[in-house]
Amino acid sequence: MFRKVVLLSLILIIVFFHVYKLGQIPTGFHIDETSIANNAYAIAKTGTDEYGFRYPLYFRAFGEYKNPVYIYVSAFLYKFIVFSEGTLRLASVVFFMVFLSGFYMLVKAVFPESRLTHFYALVSAGFLPCFFAVSRVAFEAVSVLALIVWFLYFTYITYEKGKLHIYAFITGLILGFSIYTYTSMRLLAFLMAMLLVFAYRGMDFYRRNLFFIAGLIPSLIVFLVFTVNNTDAVMSRFNSTTYLYDDSTGIFEKIFMFIKNYLLYFSIDFLVLKGDVNLLFNTASMGVLFIPVFILFIFSIFIVFKRKMYRNEPFTRLLILFLIVSPVTGALTIDAPHTLRALLTGVFILIFSCYGFNEILKYKKKILLVTIVFSVTALQCCYYLYDYFYLYPQRSLSSFYGYGFKYAFRKGIDYNPSDFKMHQMPLTYVNFYKTIFENEGTFYSKAKFIPAKGKCILYDKKRFMVKTDVDQFCGGSNSYDDGLEDSIFRVRCCKE
Repeated sequence: MFRKVVLLSLILIIVFFHVYKLGQIPTGFHIDETSIANNAYAIAKTGTDEYGFRYPLYFRAFGEYKNPVYIYVSAFLYKFIVFSEGTLRLASVVFFMVFLSGFYMLVKAVFPESRLTHFYALVSAGFLPCFFAVSRVAFEAVSVLALIVWFLYFTYITYEKGKLHIYAFITGLILGFSIYTYTSMRLLAFLMAMLLVFAYRGMDFYRRNLFFIAGLIPSLIVFLVFTVNNTDAVMSRFNSTTYLYDDSTGIFEKIFMFIKNYLLYFSIDFLVLKGDVNLLFNTASMGVLFIPVFILFIFSIFIVFKRKMYRNEPFTRLLILFLIVSPVTGALTIDAPHTLRALLTGVFILIFSCYGFNEILKYKKKILLVTIVFSVTALQCCYYLYDYFYLYPQRSLSSFYGYGFKYAFRKGIDYNPSDFKMHQMPLTYVNFYKTIFENEGTFYSKAKFIPAKGKCILYDKKRFMVKTDVDQFCGGSNSYDDGLEDSIFRVRCCKE
């Protein structure tokens, strides 16, 4: 009974920190977040995306196509909840909770008798920096966590526990479906399917492998048919981020770049000390892992090779293979290491750390070792949460770009709704906040607003208009200029 109370309390704490000030921290919204939200809301209300396409497989955005899983789940949520800043990121929390439950089930299946390992898994997965940051922004990549961890769970109970062959079919179905979660899975899903069949080769597994492939095929067929007919939609994002098509770089330079980028994903600098330089997905206060997770991971790898577990235990061998290939897509891109492209690497590292934690429970000084692990993890967790909720919001303002747009937009509408212009403003922001205002009942209505004298303009003071251009619109004592401090968005209205 006590264990259940502790477990429930921990889950409630994890949920609380994942939803606390969700619409306010990180401060401001990234343009990708509003694009995803706009499409999801449009699908929920009309069945069409922003461009009028009815229930598309991929969603056209600015220079790329967004994956469908996250958007359709968000659309489903918008059937029941209000479209708002607070609910914009709610789908990420849902995906994360699906991941957390799957990870807990996986660890329970692998270590059924070790309750301390179950507890360690929940604490680590619940607050690990690389997962926590991604679970609080509306980006597609978080959906990868949810599907892949359940793929691993069904793989384990199918191939290691001898469950019915229908579970092998479900395993293939989940992996195939993951192709539509995030761009990197378009390659990784194929690699992981081949590695699973390789790890469980032999006559003992051939029927399960057949069922696995049967579950995988429907998703692959749909994806391949779509790719043939819409190559640009599938390849646009990769083409814009990779160095492979750079004619100024030779083949050997590209090979060297791949090796260098690949190793960065396993560097101490990235994993433990600094993490990703991109403040969208990292606070820059520590690495993407907690120190105990990294140390237990290294320890478990040592044990695996010392005992040659990769030979005798197919699931362990499979996890090693998955760990090896997980950074491949990230290594093919320019901006490495990247947190979103390292999410699966983080999952496999965390699983191996559970192996390491379970191993120290066999030592004579296990009480001391367990105390150290939980103490250091708790300290790092507290520091990370403090930094995330109190220091990171100000630090990350420039990365999220949209900070202050709502304020300036609202001011311009209130001052003069009949003559309000926007200079090269991102349409996705405009549409997003129009919907927000309408849902709040505060968008421009002739019954509510009396037009003021003088036209207004919303502008980006850094990117779109130099000061002289703004002054030509109206300046000096004849102008009213307003905007939030530290925001690049301002509104200028003429008084006359």
